[in-house]
Amino acid sequence: MTDSPLDLRRPDPPTGPDDLSSDADHTFDEDDDFDDYDRSSAWSDWMDPTDADPDEPKAPPGFRQVGRNYAPARPDQHGTGRVIATLGAVFAVVIIVVLVVLESLPDTDEQSNAPNTPLPAPLTGMVHAVPTTTTAPHAIADCPHKRSTALSSGADPGDTTSAVSVIFAFQYAYYVQRSATKARDYVTADANVPSAQHIQDGIDSVPVGTRYCATVVPIARGRWKVQIREQWPNKPPELLAALIITTATEPDGTATITAINPAP
Repeated sequence: MTDSPLDLRRPDPPTGPDDLSSDADHTFDEDDDFDDYDRSSAWSDWMDPTDADPDEPKAPPGFRQVGRNYAPARPDQHGTGRVIATLGAVFAVVIIVVLVVLESLPDTDEQSNAPNTPLPAPLTGMVHAVPTTTTAPHAIADCPHKRSTALSSGADPGDTTSAVSVIFAFQYAYYVQRSATKARDYVTADANVPSAQHIQDGIDSVPVGTRYCATVVPIARGRWKVQIREQWPNKPPELLAALIITTATEPDGTATITAINPAP
């Protein structure tokens, strides 16, 4: 037997007068009383001695007492189990949190395949701009409705809110309403304008359904160069006249025509 503490071989049992296994000549007879044998040196007592020698060295750290020798200490099975169980619980919680986060994220594939939401229709009631390409039914084909400080064109009804508008109102009364009386409503009483009868004679000479277009260009304060193109039914449009129209603003703010003359 070696003296190494890592030698796990069991030592030979002690020999002596009480050693039953060393007595080769002894045999049991039927009359022998087995209870009379001394049990003090039985294998169980030898493997686990109850009376430890106080002078015998104890197992070094990391080893355990096995009989009269030492063996590596057993790992703490119970402590390791607790560590594994704790790690498993933490891992399960992490998995649950990840699944919840992934579930809450938007599905980019569904968003890319989703139809585009139509935008609401614009509030047309708040739009005040006048289209520049609208053509009145009584206007010739190339007569866009346009308003600017440099040039205005069209065949709209007009009004008395401005000098340009009152010029359009006079031409509308002549070609669409075909009324000299209405046309005279837009000129002053002492205006240098033909009489109502003379104006009506000119209106009656134009076939019903004649289209027209007026183009107004400012040339001075209150003075405008006006070109009138008209188109009789089943005929191409042609330039009728070029006029110089003078306007004024009345005390109440309304615009009027004070003179109509041929352009030089």
